[in-house]
Amino acid sequence: MAAGRWQVEQTFLSVHVAAAEDGRLLVETASGKHDMRINVLFVCGKNRRRSPTAEKIFRNDSRINPRSAGTSENSQRRLQAADFAWAELVVCMERKYVARIKNLFPRVENMPPIEILNISDEYIFMAPALVTRLREGMDEVLENYHAEREAEKAAAAAAAAAGDGNAEE
Repeated sequence: MAAGRWQVEQTFLSVHVAAAEDGRLLVETASGKHDMRINVLFVCGKNRRRSPTAEKIFRNDSRINPRSAGTSENSQRRLQAADFAWAELVVCMERKYVARIKNLFPRVENMPPIEILNISDEYIFMAPALVTRLREGMDEVLENYHAEREAEKAAAAAAAAAGDGNAEE
C-alpha cells in the first residue's frame, strides 16, 4: 500500500481510505470516491456556548462538517427547516431540545437521526471541560452513527439479494 493510505476490509465491504490534500478523508469503493465527512448539526438553546463550541472544535475534524443552531427566538443562529435538509445527523445538547425540534418543525420530512449528548447549560464558550465532554461524546455518537449506517446497508443488501433470489424462482 502507498504511504498515507490504508485498507479496511469487512465481510460485505472492501474500502480504501485515503486523506485528501485538504485533510478530508475519502473512501474509495467500487462506485468511486466519497467524502467520509458527514454534516452534523449541533443544537442547544440560544446557540451561544455549547453548540458554537462544538462547531468550532470540530471545524477541522476530518469526520464531520459541523454547523450549530439554537431553538430559542433569541439564538445567535436560529434553527431553520433548511438545517434538517443539510444535516445527516442532529446532535442535541440535552433531551429537551428534541421535543422543541419536534414542536417547532412538525412537518419536516426525512428528519435526520437525532442523538443527545446530555451536556447541561453550565459551561462558558470553549470551556476546557466542555471541550472534553464534547469530544468524548462525539466519539461515541459517531461510532454508533457509522455502525447503524453499515447495519442499514447490510440489511438493504440482504433484502435485495433475497428479492433477486425470489425473482429467479
